[in-house]
Amino acid sequence: MRDRACLLVMQLSSLHLKLRNASLPPTHKLKNIFLSQTKAYATPKIQTYLTPKIHNLFMAHGRRRARRREKKLARKQAYQNRVDRKTYSENIHSKCHAPRQDPLVEANTDGVPTSTTTQPSAQSLVSPQIQQTNIFPSEFGIYTSFFTRGITLARSREESKTAPLFRVSIFSSKPHMELRRNNDLRSPRMATATFHRLSPGTDICLSQPGETDVNIILQNREAFTLASSFVVPIRSGLMKSFRWKNSRGVEVASLHGYGHGAKLVRETTGQVVAAWTVASTRWRSHRKMAWIAASGGQDPREELGAWFELASVMTCMVIIELKRRQAAARSAAAASYQPH
Repeated sequence: MRDRACLLVMQLSSLHLKLRNASLPPTHKLKNIFLSQTKAYATPKIQTYLTPKIHNLFMAHGRRRARRREKKLARKQAYQNRVDRKTYSENIHSKCHAPRQDPLVEANTDGVPTSTTTQPSAQSLVSPQIQQTNIFPSEFGIYTSFFTRGITLARSREESKTAPLFRVSIFSSKPHMELRRNNDLRSPRMATATFHRLSPGTDICLSQPGETDVNIILQNREAFTLASSFVVPIRSGLMKSFRWKNSRGVEVASLHGYGHGAKLVRETTGQVVAAWTVASTRWRSHRKMAWIAASGGQDPREELGAWFELASVMTCMVIIELKRRQAAARSAAAASYQPH
């Protein structure tokens, strides 16, 4: 009997080495075999010594096996992230060598060249008979990226990954945001934004080829709210004030999104000229923006001009980024909170 108990202890030591080297999985069946042998061949004193040892041995190696599995999955995910970043860099490199195009070479609200005639979308909120040259389409999607901390403007999610119309890059240094055409980082900057920690305003610089840059300030008029109002020159040369307001109204609902968003209001007349909304509950990183036509079906950009169009889109991007930063700050504060 003593020989069998000694042999059991030796087998248990060998089992410990095999489990440590991961050559043997710590199954319940194997544990039950050792427990039954301990009960059959060991004395009561040895049983009280070996039984908890066996339980602790299998529990420890089970946890060690789970940690190894988690590390393996983490290495696999890190490798996939590196592959995605490499693919993204290759796409940017290929775009950099593509022929450049002037940002203001779009002749209708769907953002296609003048030599191409297309049928306007049935969901367009602006009249299809537009003779004025516009920078952005009449309706487009806004897609945020987790890996690159950027915002892409495109007609669809697939287009935002392969060939977006515009891209907003986000940086930790000044300027904090840059709007460029496509994914071409060498193309001229159309707009930049700079945040300030001690000031509620955001400095925005608008650029157009052959014209002097226009500097505006996106600021808030109420405490504890995000920056929302700005003043920009319109086509007539006058300075007009506009304001982004949170809304669940008709203009936001007409975009067929999640139901909430914001509308851009001309403060002197109260006219709603643009709106954006969260496109769906499944893709919270997908938003949609569109220009709101007047009662006669006229695109507001015809009257207000290109500076207004650039300012509207860039201020919308700034507000979306400010909302993202505000949500991240709330999450970090909740994670660090320790109740007494």
